[in-house]
Amino acid sequence: MIRPPLPFLLLACWATAGCYLHDEDTSPPEDTAPEYVPCLPVMGVSGEATITPEGPATVAYEFQGWASIVTVDEKSPIPFASERLLARGACGTVGILARDPSDDELPLLYVDVTQPKPVPEIVAESESALEEAALFYDEDCAPVVIRLNAPDGFLEQVRDPKGTWPEPTELDVTAGIGGPPTTLGSVEAWTDADGNMHLAAVATLGANPRIVHGVRAPAAGASWTFEGFEAPPITDIATYRTDANGGLHAVYTITEYPCSPCDVGLYYGYLPLGGVWTETLVEPSVWASPGDEYAYDVSLVVTSTGLPIFAATWLERARTGALSRTQLRVYSVRESTGEWCYETVARESDTYQGGRGTAFTGVHPNLVLDATDRPHIVFSDTSLWYDDEARANAIDGQIRYAVRTGDRWTVTTLYAQQGQSESLERLHGLEAPMLAPSADGTHVVVGGVARTWETDSIYNDTPKNVTFQATVVQADVTQP
Repeated sequence: MIRPPLPFLLLACWATAGCYLHDEDTSPPEDTAPEYVPCLPVMGVSGEATITPEGPATVAYEFQGWASIVTVDEKSPIPFASERLLARGACGTVGILARDPSDDELPLLYVDVTQPKPVPEIVAESESALEEAALFYDEDCAPVVIRLNAPDGFLEQVRDPKGTWPEPTELDVTAGIGGPPTTLGSVEAWTDADGNMHLAAVATLGANPRIVHGVRAPAAGASWTFEGFEAPPITDIATYRTDANGGLHAVYTITEYPCSPCDVGLYYGYLPLGGVWTETLVEPSVWASPGDEYAYDVSLVVTSTGLPIFAATWLERARTGALSRTQLRVYSVRESTGEWCYETVARESDTYQGGRGTAFTGVHPNLVLDATDRPHIVFSDTSLWYDDEARANAIDGQIRYAVRTGDRWTVTTLYAQQGQSESLERLHGLEAPMLAPSADGTHVVVGGVARTWETDSIYNDTPKNVTFQATVVQADVTQP
């Protein structure tokens, strides 16, 4: 998944002296949206889906921590957004990976969130790179945990029928990519419609970057097979998926730092089996007065027919660096023309807001396909405001859910929180929105880490108490 380019986000100024208000920043420009033209394939009958939560949210894990600024979450059970940490088995079991911040070693935890009273299980005694971990289930519904074992490969642990976690098995990628890598990282993971488990990572083999791809059948005890691909011609971050024909899809940027103006456009590349990379600029960037426009934070999937689809946060900001608006967009190739296109899924927040209004949504998107190729997305809104010293404050919060219905989207909020406009003395936010739909798409489990911060500002001279809750919500989805 492509993460925000740090030099271009408010995070950069949050962590230093703060971003300051200028007159032209106080209200977003008028959103002159074009007439809606469907981009993605039609999925069934058009109309609103009925989305019914199954009772209140479940807290899988809770911890009391502290933070002085919003960008520092050393005590969060899941300190970053990752679609790899929440998974669903064919039997319906849903689990989540987290870490135990109460222990200095930060042990890796597995939690079955479908239990009435979830109990964390220790998978490994140290954090073991939670950021590069992934969760799967085999066909016996045994949880399978993958951890990075750089630079040689990965570690695999499968919980036994007694509920214990054995010592990990080493997975060596050397033979599959033609030699021992000197670096290995940026892990991605997904499950295809047949239940096969997939891993992808970026390796350095001599002076050449390679994309490592691993696949494992869902059968209990099945082995992993690894292969290597030539990396696309990029200079910055990327996200990858394979297709059933042996091809490799990538969405990436080619930004070279330092830069002004900067090319932060999103490019799509495809490497067919036995072929060469082709490249298309999908979302150009604007880097000029009176402001900038670009998309970031990409979540990519590929359908069973090989159609690439990705979700991204699109933003517009003033020349001062202050955000004007953000939106959730979904990009794909229009089947009738073969040209790239996009649909805007969300333009405004759902009551979660600060003094700057409702024009900020679509952050941290996580796009997942069910076995019928129907897209499901979770994302968050942003509460944005200026404090008494004219510094920009922002908190991302709540879990919103979108599902494709016909040629449109049904969008709802499955986990609601109060933004700064409603909660002036205590900040409510959410980290790491994640999603696991059932194979037929009639049931979804969404999750994330809800945080309640005992402060009214993201700028604090001393750490303030934060309550972290790894939270999940289950819901039934009925198509029209």
